Amino acid sequence: MKEKVLVAKIVAAHGIKGQVKIKSYCDNYVDFNSYGDLLLKSDEVVKVKKIGGWKKDVAVCTLDGVDDRNMAEELRGKELFVFTDKMRSDDEESSEDEFYIEDLKDCEVFVDDYSNDRFGMIHDVQDFGAGDLLEILPEGEKNLKKTLLVPFSNDAIVEVDLDNNRVLVDGQFIVR
Repeated sequence: MKEKVLVAKIVAAHGIKGQVKIKSYCDNYVDFNSYGDLLLKSDEVVKVKKIGGWKKDVAVCTLDGVDDRNMAEELRGKELFVFTDKMRSDDEESSEDEFYIEDLKDCEVFVDDYSNDRFGMIHDVQDFGAGDLLEILPEGEKNLKKTLLVPFSNDAIVEVDLDNNRVLVDGQFIVR
């Protein structure tokens, strides 16, 4: 099964002719439609016929086969995905410091101190507006209420080794 990554979400219907508002989650928000077919969770293909105006990271779009407001309302809240291999093959300008959130999830976290102990694993990546935060589930914890948030910054992250599914965090950012 191919991996998918979330790139956008249908947030509202717009007008009476079946247009929808789509919020882009891409770094360059206009890219959400540039990786080929958009997919719903069910793998149903959603084709964007036309992108109208933008307001911040939300576009007014006309979708193939959506002809009235009722049809558009049924799509509200639906998440739009693309296959990760399609994104990777088109992403020639990515730098060594750019990662897909899905690649970071479930990486083991080690502490860069004298012990180099395994601390836990990355459960998720959050962004509350001030930059990405790694949500780390400490070793031995099963309760997600006990996660630790560490900034995903050059100061806090010493190394990301995706080949070995491992992230090395500066010990100053780990509270034990």
